[in-house]
Amino acid sequence: MRLVHVGFWPRGCFVDCISCVFPAFVEFAQGREWVAKHLTFDKGNEVQLFEIVIRALGGLLSAYHLSGDKVFLDKAVSDARVQLES
Repeated sequence: MRLVHVGFWPRGCFVDCISCVFPAFVEFAQGREWVAKHLTFDKGNEVQLFEIVIRALGGLLSAYHLSGDKVFLDKAVSDARVQLES
């Protein structure tokens, strides 16, 4: 089991399910704002690599695919870079 340090939890649950709230535009917009301003992967807790990949990376890429908003893609790339360095 590989552990990585990320500043993702506990609010990371939102990223995991952001694609589910896409039809609820107000909630999606609020989530996008939080992701853009506050989501970071450079510090925090130890989390299993598998979990961070399927939840953070998967959630961000799903949100990007649904919305086309580059904020989600940029955060996914940021997450991937941190995981590769750890």
